[in-house]
Amino acid sequence: MNLMNLRTSQVKYSALLLTISCMPFFSIVATLPFPAPKQQYKTTAKRTKSKPHKLKASQRYDAHIQYFPNLQTKKRTFLSSFKKTDEKTLISSLKTTLSSWAEKLQRWNRKKLSHHQGLKNWSGSHCYMNATFQALAHCPTFMSTPYTCEPFSIYSGFFDFLLVVNANNKLGTHCDLQNFDVQQQELQMHLTNNCFGLNQLYQQQDAHEFLTQLFGKIDKNHQDVLTCLSVNQLTCNLCHSQRNTNPEASSMLQLDLPVQSDVITLHSCINTHYAKETVTVHCPRCNANQPHDKQKINLTVPKTLVIQLKRFQQQHDIQKNETPIHLNGEIALPHPDHDGSKATYMLKSVILHSGTLKGGHYVALVHEDKGWLLYNDAMVLDGAQAIQNIITTGKHDSFLPYLCFYECN
Repeated sequence: MNLMNLRTSQVKYSALLLTISCMPFFSIVATLPFPAPKQQYKTTAKRTKSKPHKLKASQRYDAHIQYFPNLQTKKRTFLSSFKKTDEKTLISSLKTTLSSWAEKLQRWNRKKLSHHQGLKNWSGSHCYMNATFQALAHCPTFMSTPYTCEPFSIYSGFFDFLLVVNANNKLGTHCDLQNFDVQQQELQMHLTNNCFGLNQLYQQQDAHEFLTQLFGKIDKNHQDVLTCLSVNQLTCNLCHSQRNTNPEASSMLQLDLPVQSDVITLHSCINTHYAKETVTVHCPRCNANQPHDKQKINLTVPKTLVIQLKRFQQQHDIQKNETPIHLNGEIALPHPDHDGSKATYMLKSVILHSGTLKGGHYVALVHEDKGWLLYNDAMVLDGAQAIQNIITTGKHDSFLPYLCFYECN
């Protein structure tokens, strides 16, 4: 024991002598110029081996502001105002902020419905596709129609994916699929390439253009579900002769919007679309240009009706029509039978848009058995207030209805 204590004391004494002898060297190092901030940040980052969480908060902030000089000015301004602020005022404002955030968090937890399948916006620009997926997946007639695509084609994968997203499907939103996000990303990459080109992968697209491209390439069964066949009936005002133009098939009903109006409903837009208008065209019987009454007549009506509200207009530049449209839960289209009957439709889902064509955001408001839900990419919220706002005021916050999905009773 005595020998052990003696050796320990000798080691301590040797270490003390070594420290004293090196003190001049430490003093010289202390006088060296401090390295540049950029070098210091790189050295620190290299030493921590991509573990910035081991740095103190002040070190992380100081390292960050080297690349953003204006943050240094903001930091000085904040510190000067912080020193002038009374402590009681500061604590009071802090409590107010925290309480408001606590209320928002509680509201969020109450509204969030985690058992429904949201879709991640992995590229930051695929909200238009996510909203379209959700809107189509909640149209029962569209989803129950068997598709006739080739087994391993991109469009058979598209319908299989919609079955997973569909809430009423027993293998849908309540099942836990492995690699679901990977499957979604691969599908969206292929669809973007087929519809717009791979160079548009990270570009914001129009949901209407995507639907148009998609409906033009899907199988015949679903095209029959979506197609509306119509003609324009022309009646001469002089000789009263009638004739029809060539039939036109469309997968969407495109409605013009007034530029300014106090109260306008979707029902009134449909009536305007099918109303008579006067045009001057050549009359074969009169053999001259005569005024005619022109009216659109449906030959067939779709089972799933997609309505586009034409908000984007090309003038000097593409501008958005911000007119609010009060949606109707039930609408009617002129029936092919000429007995005055109409085909009635019920609202199933709506794609809402906020912003401009170049920079905006899409969400989907869908109807399920238990009520309305708002799908905002991966977030799923209670949509009861949103659908109430859309019906009564024509908009929800900054979001306006853009594409409406109805199904025939």
